[in-house]
Amino acid sequence: MRNVTRFTGLAPGGESVGARGHTPFMPDEPLELGEVSTADWYAHSDTMNQVGFLTIARRLPSLVRQALAMAWRASPRDTTVTMILQILGGVFTAFGLLATTGVLTALFEQGPTPERLLPRTQ
Repeated sequence: MRNVTRFTGLAPGGESVGARGHTPFMPDEPLELGEVSTADWYAHSDTMNQVGFLTIARRLPSLVRQALAMAWRASPRDTTVTMILQILGGVFTAFGLLATTGVLTALFEQGPTPERLLPRTQ
């Protein structure tokens, strides 16, 4: 037979509450939920509101270096695979944009397009 832990405690008036709950736990006072506190990430929001673009641009290389070093320490293989896949994704995106540019150039250089795109109704 399994050992099952059951809840037992005290009701607000100090009465004992057993596993079967012979004394209902219905407080007369509203429950205290505590205070809502500011999240940790929000602590520097005033400082970040005053930081300019050039400050962030100057710090970006060092932040990228730190992130890459941390990723490399965690898993060199996964970091390498991720970087290769990101580069391949960029190359394929560039080919897709070039193909789109070629199609749109061929479409627009022949003049107005509505006649060629919409079916003629007679």
